[in-house]
Parts: sequence; C-alpha cells; structure tokens
Amino acid sequence: MREVQTLVSKSTRDLNQLKDLLQNLVNQKKDISIRLQLNDNEWMDHFASVLVFSKHAILLMHMPTSTVVHIPDLKQVSGFELDQPCEQFIPFHRYFIRPHKQTIDTNDGLLYA
Repeated sequence: MREVQTLVSKSTRDLNQLKDLLQNLVNQKKDISIRLQLNDNEWMDHFASVLVFSKHAILLMHMPTSTVVHIPDLKQVSGFELDQPCEQFIPFHRYFIRPHKQTIDTNDGLLYA
C-alpha cells in the first residue's frame, strides 16, 4: 500500500510546479514537447511545443500538423506528460495536477489561485 501512495504523490504536482516547467520549456528547453489533459477529459492527441507562456495562459504548437492550441486558463489543466526527460520529470509518464485552492489578495479583494 505504501508503494502506491508514494507513486501517486510523485505523480501529482501543483499548479506552480506546472508553471515553472512551462517557463523552462518556453525559455530553455524548446526541443521538449508537452501533452496536456484538460478538465479531467481526454488527453490532447499530440505532443506540442510551448510557443508562449504567460501567468495564466499558454499557446502550444504541434509542428507536423501546424496546429496551434490556446489554453486561456491554466486551471483547466488536470494532467501533463513530456516526450523527453526534463528536470525531475520522466518522459511519457503522466503527472496530474492537484486541485488548487483559492486565496484572497488583500490588496484588491479579488480571488486568485
């Protein structure tokens, strides 16, 4: 039972870890592609390169089909996998995003995740 719990915890990441990874992919590791699962639904058909990454959104490009995918809200991402090793991530291993908690920024009273 303990081995299963360890595997699950290693395969679960938070949104900030995903953001750090995306920043690395767009700035330094342009040869590594990512495949996402959105809203606990089906996984994207293809691995894609990160074209643009902002605080809350990304643009992905699948070069062979010239397909661009816009994901306007990173909170839609429920899982990801890479096609090559990067940092502590294993290629073709599925990582799942922990549900995020909303917090209140006392400066403006708006909700942020």
